[in-house]
Amino acid sequence: MNELVTISEYAENQDQMMNDIIETRGANLPATIEDVVQIFEFTDFKAKAFKIMADKCKKLDDQSEIYHSALRSGQKWGIATLYSQKIMGEITREMPKAGGKDTPINIPRKHHLLEENGVSSTFTYDAEKLANNPGILEEVIQKAEEKGEIPTKKDVLNTIRIKDAEDRDKRSEEKRVIKQVKETPRAVKEYFTAIKEYNKALDFALEVAKRSLFAEESLGIIQTKHNEIKIKMNDLEELV
Repeated sequence: MNELVTISEYAENQDQMMNDIIETRGANLPATIEDVVQIFEFTDFKAKAFKIMADKCKKLDDQSEIYHSALRSGQKWGIATLYSQKIMGEITREMPKAGGKDTPINIPRKHHLLEENGVSSTFTYDAEKLANNPGILEEVIQKAEEKGEIPTKKDVLNTIRIKDAEDRDKRSEEKRVIKQVKETPRAVKEYFTAIKEYNKALDFALEVAKRSLFAEESLGIIQTKHNEIKIKMNDLEELV
């Protein structure tokens, strides 16, 4: 495992520190919010700078080595930025909150530490989202590497939102199915009642037909509806 890195070391060997962050997935970063904030700001600045460079070079020549070099660098710094923010989220979610019970009075509260380091509540919320969804973070990074793109926090948060929505839909569907299963006895009873009522209606319809009271165009409609019912009835018989 690499030694913990500090912002002062970046001046000496930026690329090595960046590679170390990526290799350890941020595990080599310091465990204090003050130091990680500085490292995040540095990596974020580098990622944005290389993205601007890559975008400008792409407009001139998307096949040039300068463009691809800037894109590769932006991609790596972007990944390092995401890992830095994820580590920040891991740190902040463990911080004691204001008014927290059983917390010694001499331990700084979460909002005080964040305010002192210029970290907004929105940024903290996003960072903790990354920390709470490491699998999605890795998925976004992998896709960006495969597509030759620079991964961003926005990409990760959008993917998390999509996954959360899918999970909610899945849970809703499971609840609906469970409810239906619980109501099965009632549904069966209702079906047998419907058959009884249908037989009565069919007897009445036969009497009407004997007296030629159906309109001529009714035959096609009756045949279509009967065929639909026959198919469903056959399916039901096979399943029961």
